[in-house]
Amino acid sequence: KYAFKEKETGRLMISIEKDNGHVTLTVQDNGTGLPEGFDAGASEGFGLMLVTMISKQLGGSFTMKNDNGTRCIVEFNV
Repeated sequence: KYAFKEKETGRLMISIEKDNGHVTLTVQDNGTGLPEGFDAGASEGFGLMLVTMISKQLGGSFTMKNDNGTRCIVEFNV
């Protein structure tokens, strides 16, 4: 919706890894990236709120950062 609004094409990569009971889910795009000063914790968007709440329920964490686009990471232990 936002990542590729200024591009004709884009790439979306999704990976999940489990290592010794620690799970890392990564969703990354090569889009325009996050705006300067963006704070996912202060966002009023329902999607980000939902991901943050689910991460906390799992006892994990959710982070977003610019990395040649946007990278979103959910980590938790199983």
